[in-house]
Amino acid sequence: GTYDDDQTESIDCANCAKGYYNDMPRQTACKECEAGSFANSTGQAGCYLCELGAATDKTGQEDCVACNAGYFADTKGSKTCSACAKGSYSADSGSPTCMLCAAGSSNDKTALSKC
Repeated sequence: GTYDDDQTESIDCANCAKGYYNDMPRQTACKECEAGSFANSTGQAGCYLCELGAATDKTGQEDCVACNAGYFADTKGSKTCSACAKGSYSADSGSPTCMLCAAGSSNDKTALSKC
């Protein structure tokens, strides 16, 4: 979680910034967290995968973004949220799955928050 940028004669190492990590000793730079992962504090030795219902398609992130209503992310480490299919919905943000429309209701579009 630290590095020495060789810019000074100091032997002190600096913490990697949020969104970055270092998992090896004696490095001169930190690595960006990959898309689908994040580091929400400084000095991380690794990145965390986005939780279910959240995603990020950018590298070097401090956090993942909850999927909007009508979208879902059903695997950890998602880079993008997927639209709920026709006949299904997700009413809340941060949903890991979509719900099927109940009997007697339907929808004919994708990415809806209700039937």
